[in-house]
Amino acid sequence: MNDARELKGRKLARTIGRLAALLALVLAGTATLPAQEYKRDLLCGKTTRFTTPGECLNSCSQQRRTLANLGGVCSFSSSCPAYGQEPHSALPQFYNQALFGRGAVVGAEGKLVLASHIINTYYPPNNARQISVIINPTKGGGEFAHVEPSATPGGKQTLTLRDDVFYTAPGYMISVIGHEMVHVEQNNRSQKTNQMGISSLVGAMHELEASSWEIHADNFPRSIGPSKVGNCMRDQEKTAQQQTYACRQWQVKQAIEDILRGPRKDAYSRSVGLWLNEDPWASQVWLPANPSWQTQAAGQKPFADCKNP
Repeated sequence: MNDARELKGRKLARTIGRLAALLALVLAGTATLPAQEYKRDLLCGKTTRFTTPGECLNSCSQQRRTLANLGGVCSFSSSCPAYGQEPHSALPQFYNQALFGRGAVVGAEGKLVLASHIINTYYPPNNARQISVIINPTKGGGEFAHVEPSATPGGKQTLTLRDDVFYTAPGYMISVIGHEMVHVEQNNRSQKTNQMGISSLVGAMHELEASSWEIHADNFPRSIGPSKVGNCMRDQEKTAQQQTYACRQWQVKQAIEDILRGPRKDAYSRSVGLWLNEDPWASQVWLPANPSWQTQAAGQKPFADCKNP
């Protein structure tokens, strides 16, 4: 009787041991699961993914329509947790309408609806009702987007988006719009210093801040929060952001050097110091990292295409 009980107890112990080992293995495997990877946002059929609308359309148009693959049909299907995966997201609908012509509003109007949705959804407290959004049909040359401040106090700022920004990776397009929302916030800041003679510095610093936001180079608190797009774009677009940031850093230093060593240095050098200490981002982020700003040299351009400020 006792032998039977002992045998049963040993079997139960072995079973419990195997279950414990299995549970530990499962938990260990769960702990080492890789973070969600960016697998491209545009879907052709059911399985083939692409990064840009052009790539998707060119490939889809060459496929035959079958039950397994709806050839010729591209659609937005986000693989990035930053956008398009929230419950009841309207981003796929507006993206498919604007880029793939599947909806009631297409062309420039469809892109206007898409851009407005991105502003309202991903960059509050900004709202497209408070910003005039313009789609510029020009392709190539210059920057993808820019913001013009209102000519009257309290008036609407104007965001102009070049048409071809919509044909980049969706994450990059969303990041470009966010970059411009940083400029909207900058334009809303109170400024007391006379910027006559130092506008090159102000412009370069504002661009540096917006680029810093794009690549998470600072922890400065902004109304729109940090960029959430992360690596959800092509490698060449990520490289372009890093190069732009390096160029902006040089441009700020070159602008200061030009003013402090220029023919009107006595008239404008004081304004440089006043503005740097007045601007929230420059005073809290840039100045602490550049304590010798009055004497430091800009040095050579980081690359040839980096323009003078």
